[in-house]
Amino acid sequence: IPRINGANSCAPGWFIFVQAMMTLSMIMSVFGLMAVSVPIMHFALRYNVVMIGLAFILESLAGE
Repeated sequence: IPRINGANSCAPGWFIFVQAMMTLSMIMSVFGLMAVSVPIMHFALRYNVVMIGLAFILESLAGE
């Protein structure tokens, strides 16, 4: 297979390292967001009826 201008088909090692670190950071960010969302969803499910009632009252006052 001829190469154009002597270009190497492999990515350099530093680029692969950067991509691996970015992948790990994205995975850690997703897990962190999931860990934060668990208590928020627990609160939301606990007061689900209260929030639905409050939304109904506010929508009724808005008159739409």
